[in-house]
Formats: sequence, structure tokens, C-alpha cells
Amino acid sequence: MNKDSLSASIDPVPTQGRAQAPAPGDRAFRFKSGSVIRAGWLAEDLPFLNRSLRYLLRGQGGELRQEFGLESGDIGVLGVLQSNPGVTQNDLAASLVLKKSAVTRVVQRLEARGLLTRARSPLDRRANILNLTEAGADLAQRVRTAAAARHADWFTGISAEERAVFFDVLFRLVDRLAETHPADPGEDDDD
Repeated sequence: MNKDSLSASIDPVPTQGRAQAPAPGDRAFRFKSGSVIRAGWLAEDLPFLNRSLRYLLRGQGGELRQEFGLESGDIGVLGVLQSNPGVTQNDLAASLVLKKSAVTRVVQRLEARGLLTRARSPLDRRANILNLTEAGADLAQRVRTAAAARHADWFTGISAEERAVFFDVLFRLVDRLAETHPADPGEDDDD
């Protein structure tokens, strides 16, 4: 699957040179070559669509990190800390679905750059609480603005209402699945 040659559609799908009206909800992938492949039941398969979306967006995340001199995991940490000053390092790891060791590496890297501070919790001496520095808060805001511009481009042709529903449903699904997921996530450190 080439990220520059794929688009999903519900338009009629050509069959032997003729376009046929798709069944309700039928979706197809259209390639630059002119080929059209029906998605079939995969159009409603979350793991398949998630994998496809991650593939198509992976380069965008890399470009965003490169633009701001960040590494994998940094954007998620900056974003959570921007919205949750004083969060514990363990809660940060859980919210990002990252292993504690991966978050420790990111926190150490961002702390060394002067983007966040780490201190022992006065309530639980075993826990570290994290806060963005002024430089970290500024960087988090600049990343947020750049990400919003990319999102606007990605959602071209999709109404604000549809976009709101998409994110509402997606967040509720993540929230529900997180309640039943094992506590030890994999080593997937993507933003």
C-alpha cells in the first residue's frame, strides 16, 4: 500500500470497465494507477483500519518530530504534561500506553533539555511528579499548533460535526478498552 496512492471512497466501483453502484456502506481503495479494490468487511475492521491509518500518518509524525527536534514519545509526554501539570510519572506512562522504562527515557531526555522538571511527590515519596518548564510549555504549544494545522489538512472534506463525532467515538472506545487492557503495554513508542 503506497501512502501517496491510496484513498478510501464510497463512489461507484468500476467492474470490467463499468462503474457499479456500491452496496450501502461499501467502501473501496482507489489507487493512482486507477485500480480500485473493494474493502469488503475490512471497511469496518478496527485493527485493519488502525494499521492502515498508522502507516499513512507515520511520516507525518516523523516530520513533526523533526521540525521541533523531538524523538519518539516526546510529543505525547509534552501533550499530557501540558494538560496535566503535576502528573506522576506512573500515571503519565499509563495514559500514554507506554512501558514505564520508555517513559523514563523520554522524561530524562526532556529534563536534560530543560523542558520539564521532575520532583518527588510530597504525598508518595516513591512517585515522581512532572511539570513543564516555561520552555517546555512554549514548545508544547508550538507543537500543538503545528499538529492542528496537519489535522485541518487531513480532515479536508469532513465537516466539523463529523470530525467531532469521530474523535468522540474514538476516545470513548480507547477509554473503554483501556479499562480492560492488561497493565503492561508493549514497547510501541509512537506518538
